[in-house]
Parts: sequence; structure tokens; C-alpha cells
Amino acid sequence: MNRRVSWWLCVGVLGGLLGVLPSARAQSGDPADLEAPEWEEGEDYPAALDPVEPVQPEAESVPSEPQPEYQGPVGDDERMAPRPATAAEPASDEPAAPVSERRVEPFLFEVGAIGGLLYHRLTYRDDLYGFMNPYSLANAKEVGGYLSAYPLARADMGVLGQLGVELRYTHMITFDSQRSDGSSFPTRSRELVAGLRFRLACDALLNRGIDASVGFGGGGQTFDIGSAVALPNVDNRAAVPSRHYRFLRVDAATRIALDLGFFVAMHIGVRMITSAGDVDREEWFPHGRRWGLESGLQLGYVLPKDLELSVGFEAQRYMYRLRPQPGDSNVVGGLLDRYVHAQVRAGWRF
Repeated sequence: MNRRVSWWLCVGVLGGLLGVLPSARAQSGDPADLEAPEWEEGEDYPAALDPVEPVQPEAESVPSEPQPEYQGPVGDDERMAPRPATAAEPASDEPAAPVSERRVEPFLFEVGAIGGLLYHRLTYRDDLYGFMNPYSLANAKEVGGYLSAYPLARADMGVLGQLGVELRYTHMITFDSQRSDGSSFPTRSRELVAGLRFRLACDALLNRGIDASVGFGGGGQTFDIGSAVALPNVDNRAAVPSRHYRFLRVDAATRIALDLGFFVAMHIGVRMITSAGDVDREEWFPHGRRWGLESGLQLGYVLPKDLELSVGFEAQRYMYRLRPQPGDSNVVGGLLDRYVHAQVRAGWRF
């Protein structure tokens, strides 16, 4: 029994060696001696397999949760609240328009007081008989005030915001005019101007410090010479006609801001006279034609708290063509009536 087992073991070992030797001989040979196997026609040629790269598993995408909108501060601590993302504003290629240092803003209200001296002169032209006496006045004291308002200037009201009102009044302190014979005549003078103003609210002017406007209105100006004390054999009437002008007016005005807080204000206008008082009477010049001019210039300085001081003048000039007719009491070609007010003003402009 043992011999038989040993016999079969020897046969198995021998068979194993015979199977291993040809494989070892093939592996030890030269690779160049290997020949490609021949394939007969019609047989399938095995395809060369390309190397396959390992496929990486794709990461599973997780949908992002929407960010909550900004709902204001959380609790009492505003720093804990999420801030909304703000998109950056695109940069503009156009440079910002520079703001002039002289730019002025339309004012709402202006009020002030006037103190000054009045200079007056009345002269005649082409006095045929030399009967007319000229009149002159110097250094007559006067006081007054002025007011301007644009109540809708800073409201978005269009043209209405440029519409305002104005008022100016001056009154000469009464004194007596003297005649060459010693007679005294009480003399009074006053002027009142009122009307509407329309401001030219143009950025091109305001940026240059120019506040321009035009005015429409009317008024009156009086220069009255009364009668002297009645004396025997003495004419107590003044040899100068009193003037009580009533007129309509149109003017243009501008105020220019200068450096260091100074400013200059000026105006010029025309007066259409509707009545002239004694000058129109039969005993003086009943056929006359007249018209007037006005002008003014002020140089001022702006003080703190919108207060301002200024010095300057106001002037009025009335011109007559008297056109005498046969039978008139006075034969004179023309008359010139002039007023100059040297003034100091103190005002508040808001």
C-alpha cells in the first residue's frame, strides 16, 4: 500500500516538472525572437485595448440655500444683522461740475433802513422872457426803508418761485426854503415805490454770483413848496411850482457778489409819468410832455448773521418838453428836474 502511494506521488511530481519547464524556457528567451501570430483570413483580429483611465466619481452638488434679505437689526445689537449686498455704482466718465465760490442762492426776504442826504436842482431851458427862477437844494436830511420778498423762492413752484414784491420809501425831514427877500417856505419831499419783481434764476448767472431781476410797478414822488407867512404888499407864493409825480415804472436790477464779502448792487429804469401836480396847471405849463429816468448804485459788505451795510446813491431825473402855445403865461422850451440821494443802508437778507 505504501509503495503504491509513493509511486503515484512520483508520477505527479514528474508530471508537474514536465509542465513547468516549457513555460520557463519561453520566458527566458529573447523578446525579439517572438513572432506575431498569423491569423487566417476571416478570423477576427483582436482589437488593441487602450489604457483606461480611472473615472473619478463626480462630487454630488448640493443646492445652495438663498441668502436671507436684510430685515433690519436683530434684537438690540445692530452689528449682528446681515447687511444687504450693494452693487458698486459704475464710475462716471464725466467730471462733476465745480461749484463756484461766488455762487449765490436766491433770498427769501430782505429788509433794511435808509439814512441819507438829498440834493435837488430845478432848471429851465429857453426861457424867453427870463421870468423863471431856478431852484437848488443841498444836504437835506432824509430817512426811509426798503423791503423785498420772494415767498416761493425755495419751493418747487416753477415760474411762481421767481416772482416777488418790493417796497421802498424815503422821507425828507421838513425844512424851510429861503427866498432872496427873506421869506420862508415850508418844504416837504418824499418818494414811494412799489411793485412786482421777477428774478432771472439762471444757474449761469447764479454761479457767477449775479442775482438779476426786472421790476414792474408804480409809485409817486413829491417835492412840495408851501406858502410863506402872509405879509402886507408881499407875494407869499413861491416862484417855483410844486411837483407831485405819479408814475408807472419798469427797471432792471442786478447784485454781484465780489471777493471778501463785498457786493455791488445797481439798477436802471424808466418812469412813465401820469401826473405832475402844479407843473401841469394853466398858470405854469399846461401843454408839457414829460418822462423820467431812475438809477442807483450801492457798494456793500456782508456781515455775520446775514446782516449787511452799504453806501451809494439813488437818482431820479424828470425831463419836460413844455411846448408853449400863444396865450400861455410862461414861454419856456423845457424843464429839467433832478434828485440825487446819497444814502447809507443797513439791512438783513435771508
